[in-house]
Amino acid sequence: MVSLSRLAEFAINGGCLPAQYERLAVVLWGHLKSKDLPRYQQSIEEDRLEEMQIPVLCMNTLGVTLPLWLVCSEISSRLLRYLLHQWQDVRQWIIFFHDKLIMQPDAELDHRILCKTSILEYLGLLQHSWVMTWSRHIPEDKEIMRIISSLWLLEIQHPLFSSWSPTYTAFHHQRDSAIFNSAILISHELNIKIDWANIMEVFDNDLDYFAGTAVAHLQYELTQDPPDLECIAWDVHIISALALTANLHLALVKKGSLFTCLEVLNRIAYDSWEGENKKYAARCVVNVTAYLKEGVEDLDGVPLVITLLNMNLIPTLLKCDQHIPLVDNDPTGNQPAQLLGRMLASYTVYRSVLVRMIPLIEQVQEAGQDQHLQKGSTIYEDWQKLKDTVRERAKMLKPGYRTPHAIQHCHNERCTRVDPIGTFKRCGGCLHSFYCSRDCQRIDWQQGKHKAYCQRIQERSVRTMTFAFSKASLSPNSENTRTVSLHTN
Repeated sequence: MVSLSRLAEFAINGGCLPAQYERLAVVLWGHLKSKDLPRYQQSIEEDRLEEMQIPVLCMNTLGVTLPLWLVCSEISSRLLRYLLHQWQDVRQWIIFFHDKLIMQPDAELDHRILCKTSILEYLGLLQHSWVMTWSRHIPEDKEIMRIISSLWLLEIQHPLFSSWSPTYTAFHHQRDSAIFNSAILISHELNIKIDWANIMEVFDNDLDYFAGTAVAHLQYELTQDPPDLECIAWDVHIISALALTANLHLALVKKGSLFTCLEVLNRIAYDSWEGENKKYAARCVVNVTAYLKEGVEDLDGVPLVITLLNMNLIPTLLKCDQHIPLVDNDPTGNQPAQLLGRMLASYTVYRSVLVRMIPLIEQVQEAGQDQHLQKGSTIYEDWQKLKDTVRERAKMLKPGYRTPHAIQHCHNERCTRVDPIGTFKRCGGCLHSFYCSRDCQRIDWQQGKHKAYCQRIQERSVRTMTFAFSKASLSPNSENTRTVSLHTN
């Protein structure tokens, strides 16, 4: 055990040659043969847990050192072959650690924590693109995805299992959210389907419990000092991915995801960041604005937009302009500007949004909160579009304004009737379409396009009304039947 520890430190500190590390890796994998599991099972039954330190150290060391040496062209191809060849054995050890130790409340706590750390370090390889031939199999592996989800939940359930640390050591630097997020990203990039029904079993098939765990992770990270901005970016991306792929959008909103994501945006905008944190701050801005856009697109946007406006979204977005040039993915860098100048601008056709937007824009300009914007930047251009749109549409609110669009046509495509505004009757379902008669409405429903459109709008409106988008429904709900405990240091 002592010899293995010294060799591990030797490899991590770069004190060995490539050939020496390769031999060390083979030795470490040699201690992780699945044929040895029955012997270690007996050690657990006989309460000889100290014998577990060797496989724990081996898995931990491989997880920490492989990323350092896989970039070495002299041995990288052979290390990758070893990684693939040894995976089934390591996989059995991961399942063993999780099921027989980590999830056993009667087991010694220190051993449970060490086992969890070793799994995180090894699965941390998911974050490295050069092992894609190995990592591409993880999202479709039901057992491993169950364990990743279980450890992600455990971090929130029990404070001693938290992977956060104010100083990360050579033997401990992986985060639960990073592993879960990496698996989601790989599934998206390679078009591999994750079995969400399998993961839901970890959360007792409770959508609110699953969503609450995701939001609790983000809330927990916001309480840490210093905050791990990289992990915050992962947590926001997980929330965004769960909303799209796991049918959790409404449950996430109910658990306060929008409120918490806006808190992230405010934190990024009004704090100062240095070094690598500048890059992670930019990633947080992009991930948050992408999620807010998804929320507006998927749900009935008007009440949501008004709520976002009341929560100072516009000045916060403008303040985040400084971070956009640091975004490491050019297409995603347009998300904040699109939210500001396109999506918000499009909702000013609604009087309730317009009357709230007018004084907000005036306040921003009076306070000089847009003076720092660089001409030519995407945020600057879309800010101008938003102001121009609001200025033009504000004219319609003035007394005596004569609209050039004083007529309307029947929405039945087979009807050509046109009359002054206010003549036709509005559909009571979607409240969007107008008809000159019941016959035209019936024809459009039975033979036209209105049935599918109307049903879709009604479903979206009903989902929205469930939560009403009051501030109480956007922040954590204390009346939920299933809660996730949020621990703090």
